[in-house]
Amino acid sequence: MSTSTFSRNQAIWRSRRGLLELDLYLTPFAEACFDGLSFDLKQQYGELLECEDPEILAWLKAGADVPSEYAAIVAKIIEFVRSRPSLHSAE
Repeated sequence: MSTSTFSRNQAIWRSRRGLLELDLYLTPFAEACFDGLSFDLKQQYGELLECEDPEILAWLKAGADVPSEYAAIVAKIIEFVRSRPSLHSAE
């Protein structure tokens, strides 16, 4: 995924998933954090969004075998979710 064309708006749009629970994690993360991410983390986020919903959910909820190429962005999302009580209660 080329992040030179991967904008904040695209990140927000692509964060809307088929699973409501992922929508509740990813969309607020993209809205609040995407602009502040490093180039590498933006690239990881774009690549993460190419994965299947059940995989992403398992990585976010249980930390289940997160592939090393997504470890940093998954950790950021988890940190964000845990810092937001309204999101954390959805777990």
